[in-house]
Amino acid sequence: CWVMIVSGILAAGTMFLSMLPILNTGELLQVAMLHRYAGLVVTLAACMHLCSLVCVRLGLR
Repeated sequence: CWVMIVSGILAAGTMFLSMLPILNTGELLQVAMLHRYAGLVVTLAACMHLCSLVCVRLGLR
């Protein structure tokens, strides 16, 4: 759950940071890469959380 929260904040923060006119092209590319991986971590953590909730609801755990 904490992984999802932290990576979600990181993904949102990189979106906000990319809208500010303080980064050059190279830095924007690095922020975009960080945003991509943070989004991937959010997605994977959400899928794992969903699977664990389904297992608990079905009584498999």
